[in-house]
Amino acid sequence: MPLKPCFALTGLAILFAGMSWAAPRPSQESSAARIFAANAGDETIEVQVEKSRDGSSRMESLRLAPGEIAEVGRSSAEEVRIPDHRDLLIMSAPAGFEPSAVRFGRPERAVFESGDEARIPFRQKAAAGPRLNRGETAASQILWTGTGSMALTLGLHGNAAAEVRALGPDGSVLGWVSVGASRDLEVTVDFGGFPKMKSHGGVVRQEVIVRRGQVSTARAGGESGGLQRIAEAVTVGTGSFNTRLNWTVGPYYWPPLYYTVSNGPASTCGELNTYRNNSWLFAPGWLCTNASGYKQNGPWTSAPSNQTDDPAFIRWPDGSTTTNDWHIWDTTCPTVQITSPPPSSWAGTAADTTFGACFKSQTGASVGAYFQNLTTGLYYLSSKGTYSETGQWYHGGSLSNQANCGANWSTSRPSLGAHVSGHSYRWTVCVSDGGCFTCKDYNFTY
Repeated sequence: MPLKPCFALTGLAILFAGMSWAAPRPSQESSAARIFAANAGDETIEVQVEKSRDGSSRMESLRLAPGEIAEVGRSSAEEVRIPDHRDLLIMSAPAGFEPSAVRFGRPERAVFESGDEARIPFRQKAAAGPRLNRGETAASQILWTGTGSMALTLGLHGNAAAEVRALGPDGSVLGWVSVGASRDLEVTVDFGGFPKMKSHGGVVRQEVIVRRGQVSTARAGGESGGLQRIAEAVTVGTGSFNTRLNWTVGPYYWPPLYYTVSNGPASTCGELNTYRNNSWLFAPGWLCTNASGYKQNGPWTSAPSNQTDDPAFIRWPDGSTTTNDWHIWDTTCPTVQITSPPPSSWAGTAADTTFGACFKSQTGASVGAYFQNLTTGLYYLSSKGTYSETGQWYHGGSLSNQANCGANWSTSRPSLGAHVSGHSYRWTVCVSDGGCFTCKDYNFTY
């Protein structure tokens, strides 16, 4: 059945927030991948798709019935941003891709054949396969006769994304599909119908690259010859940021941000694929290499708001990609609360805004406290157990139970015996997300 157009222009015009560090495109453009959206849920859904070019932007409404799949049309130089939805499956694929090559559905439930009006159960159940984490890869080699089915099933666990592709003996990409969803989902890809596969016979290497979250793999129907973990998938070029964390607040200087590709294809323009702030962004022609396969984009020194790009990579016109990398812009300081007040207890919570550093271990996030006797003006020193110092003494602590950009904090505290009845005290806790810190005081009389 032919795909039905599912867009209605809303008439809303906005500035493209996009990648604050997006450079102007060179005149040379690469072919853009095709993008598809599918409804893996039981109810009709509607999401707003942002399309941008040359600094202007427009919004289109994408409405999908249960089991329906639609192509997100765009021009060859148009950037597309699609936000997450709990029932949305996002796919990108090369020219010649037919949606009927993909089947999808929730685990333990009927799986739908894409492109059909009715929801048709997919009765082949994949055998449980190994679960791969972000950045891990798996591969297998099979003998392809040029006809029939070459199906591979992925289990997307939670907010996950992966790429499956078939490679010829010389490393050429015969077919690929990138899939992402924010819920548990089974996706089966059949490479047998891809145009390049029909003209190829012989050994084929199948690869799975995990871009986000956790992904399990299996042959459709539990066939033998499953995929095995490998150290690294076949990539063309290294794509990397010079730093993975930048703050636009706080007392410190952070170097400008650059994105660099090395050892890529010569004199070739590639499409940026990035998962930013719970949206997939596809920007064709974003980076063009020189004759040595090298290009550096940047510098960028700020972002309009918190921005997490994870993963970010370049896709070349032949379907190959660079390695993954990630980056975070943090534009806000954390907040801190005291939930167990002194002097008999001392603990609380901290929070950072979404898509910022969020106390990640790589940021150098920390917590500490200092304690002052306001009556005498002296500070507490734990090694002496008394308020006896004229300068502040910082007492370290720990952050725990970190989830959704929040954490619990705790530090050492003065003993009750160090206090004098009738004296006034100030206990201060300071929390840092690695680039900016916030302090909170608690005053009391003992």
